[in-house]
Amino acid sequence: SGTTAASRRTDDLIAYDLYLRGRYYWHQRGEDALRSAATHFEDAIERDPEFAAAHAGLADVLALLPVYGETPADSAYPRAREEAERAIALDPELADAHVTLGLVLKSLGDWDESERVLERALALDPGSAAAHQWHGEVLVITGRLREAAAAMRKAHQLDPLSPVIAAELGYMLTLAGEPEAGIAKGREAIALAPRLWTGHAFLGSSYLFT
Repeated sequence: SGTTAASRRTDDLIAYDLYLRGRYYWHQRGEDALRSAATHFEDAIERDPEFAAAHAGLADVLALLPVYGETPADSAYPRAREEAERAIALDPELADAHVTLGLVLKSLGDWDESERVLERALALDPGSAAAHQWHGEVLVITGRLREAAAAMRKAHQLDPLSPVIAAELGYMLTLAGEPEAGIAKGREAIALAPRLWTGHAFLGSSYLFT
C-alpha cells in the first residue's frame, strides 16, 4: 500500500521519514494532529518535490482539516484537489493518490466521480483501508446502506485500530438494520479514542436510529 510504495519512490531517506511521521499524525485526527501532519508532509515535499506520496498525504490533511478544525472548506478543498492531482501526475499507479482524490471529490459533493476514482484506487490496492472507508461513505450518501456497511466492515478488517473507521462502521451497521451490533461497535470506537469527538457523535446518531 502507500507506505511501502513511498519507500520506492523517493531516494531521500529524511523525506521518507518525514512522510511516515506525517502519516502517523494524520491517523490521529484532531486539528492539532492534522496540522502536525501537514508540516511533516510539506517538509518532505520541500526535500523532494517529486515525492508523490507526500503530495497525497498533504491532500489528505487539507481534505480533513475543515472537518476537524476551523479551516474553511472553500480554501482547503481546491488546494487538496491540486495536491492529489499533482500526486497522480507524478505517479499514476500510486493508489494513495487516487484514494486522496476520491476523498476530495466526495468532500466537494461529486459523488459519481468520487466513486469512479475510489474504484480505481481499490483496483490498484485492494488492501487500502482508506479507499474502502471513503467508498463506504459515498455509498451511504447515495443510499446504498448494506453495501456501505460491507465496505466499512472491510475497512475495519484492514485497520481494526482506527477509531474513526470503527465509529463509522457502528453507525452504518445501525442504518443497515443491525442496531445492536452497531452500538457495540460504537462503544468499541470510543474505547479506542475516548477524546475524539467522532466516536461520541456516531454512537449518539446510532441511538437516535434505534
